Amino acid sequence: MEYQQCWAAKLLENIAYLPRFAANAVKSLKAVETYCPDIPHPNVYGELFESENSTFVYYFCDWIDGAKDWWMQDTVYSRDINGTLQYNLTYLDAVVRQTAQFLYNLTNCPIPEHECMSPPFEIE
Repeated sequence: MEYQQCWAAKLLENIAYLPRFAANAVKSLKAVETYCPDIPHPNVYGELFESENSTFVYYFCDWIDGAKDWWMQDTVYSRDINGTLQYNLTYLDAVVRQTAQFLYNLTNCPIPEHECMSPPFEIE
């Protein structure tokens, strides 16, 4: 039997604010799934899970072909005279257009206010 579905596991280390980022990602994708299913997005399968030894959290979503480093064309890292790390990111044109289209569609999505994440949470 051949399966036609391919999932991705999104993993984050279980330290500091990363589990909250993952929880917010799952909550956001599920809200888009529920209220705006016509907006292209990866579907989430299940909930946010914690590894048995609590070293990482993870969730499953649709696999997107070519997603590894698909969004960035070039990265240049340097340090200024004070030693502060600086970097220049060059994004692919398609990413800028797709992001703009997604954000426009999202602003027209009727997600109820009680399910929105505003005001933004603080990073401790």
